[in-house]
Amino acid sequence: MRTGRIPPDSDTTVDADQAGLDCQRYVELVDMVRGDEGREVFDALLASMQVPEDYEVYESTVRVLRHFKTPDVGEWLYDAWDGLAQRSPEMARNLLNLLARGSFGHGAITRFNQAWGAADTRHKANMLEKVLEEEADGWLDTPAARAKLRPLD
Repeated sequence: MRTGRIPPDSDTTVDADQAGLDCQRYVELVDMVRGDEGREVFDALLASMQVPEDYEVYESTVRVLRHFKTPDVGEWLYDAWDGLAQRSPEMARNLLNLLARGSFGHGAITRFNQAWGAADTRHKANMLEKVLEEEADGWLDTPAARAKLRPLD
């Protein structure tokens, strides 16, 4: 559990040597994932991202998340996105970009959009606002990512 809480460099309440060991152990654990373990492991990886900024150690998490190629990833990511966006907004936007660019497979885009389409009206509107902001000037502001994410009814 301790290795999932990667302290920012500015956190002086944590022993620096222990923090370094925890980061190494976190990466070791993440690197054990093959991508065929299913939703429980996918969700655990997303939940492990706790630091708001784009913390370098999480790059290994994102790399491993990309091993998950089932269309279900779209629904899993949709379900977890709000929580991830609150904890680590930059990582959440990064994963939306990877999704929109097809890094999880094109079926995942469809499943994300279907889950979005099944959401209540208020959540659909909030998510659309976030996606449009990112398309205008953010993580989704590329031809490869723009207009790929839209709610499907």
